[in-house]
Amino acid sequence: MTSSLVGSEMCIRDRNKVLPMGAPFERFSCHYYDDQEEKAYSRLFGAGEALEKAKGGMLFLDNVEYLPVGCREHLLDLIENDDAVLRDIILVCSLQDKARASVKDAYTARFSARIELQPLQNWQLGERFALVQQFLINEAVRMKRTVRVNAELLHCLCLYRCENNVKQFKNDIRLGCANAYLRAFHADEKEELPLYLNDFPSGVQRGLLYYKTYRKQLEELIPQGYTYTFSADSMHLSLIHISEPTRLDV
Repeated sequence: MTSSLVGSEMCIRDRNKVLPMGAPFERFSCHYYDDQEEKAYSRLFGAGEALEKAKGGMLFLDNVEYLPVGCREHLLDLIENDDAVLRDIILVCSLQDKARASVKDAYTARFSARIELQPLQNWQLGERFALVQQFLINEAVRMKRTVRVNAELLHCLCLYRCENNVKQFKNDIRLGCANAYLRAFHADEKEELPLYLNDFPSGVQRGLLYYKTYRKQLEELIPQGYTYTFSADSMHLSLIHISEPTRLDV
């Protein structure tokens, strides 16, 4: 079991470290079926549906606290009785911290392993910067462009308060890249695509408010005076001339 929002993205990202090449991975988003018990039961347990498709691989039940009561009881019975239908399947569930205690207890009592994942706000700056790099590389691949950013934007991405954790973080970066792509739609694809702070949601810009607190760490991790480019397989730094220091400590 994992905590949702952080856990769901990590599970999807890292599934290839657990599953053999070509093994099935089925994600079942339980919040789509809240109060739709018959539909949920059919899509999860029906012939040819999620549980059956996951044989030999992984079934990931995202936001499992939203699974209707009847489906939940049936699933927990299958787990408790070590039913044959679950054999040859890695079953992973995520639930949010705000889920009712009784629901949490019901699941945790039947799972042999539980992973508590820290919310994004508690990550070390280096860990968060590594995630920024990965998401920017992913977007560069998706757009088939090399993207260019400055240190100020990277500082903001490492600092802003992201209430919905990795899922929102990924979407905010994707939105910023999409806005930049539209802005430079007619540019030559071989040209680097610049990303600017105003391409991103306003919440990202508020990362500047925390710069003073983390200035020393940030300057060691992401120094000023460079441009940073992200392409299909890596990040590169280029020294640039800055005639006047960027002022972030206002």
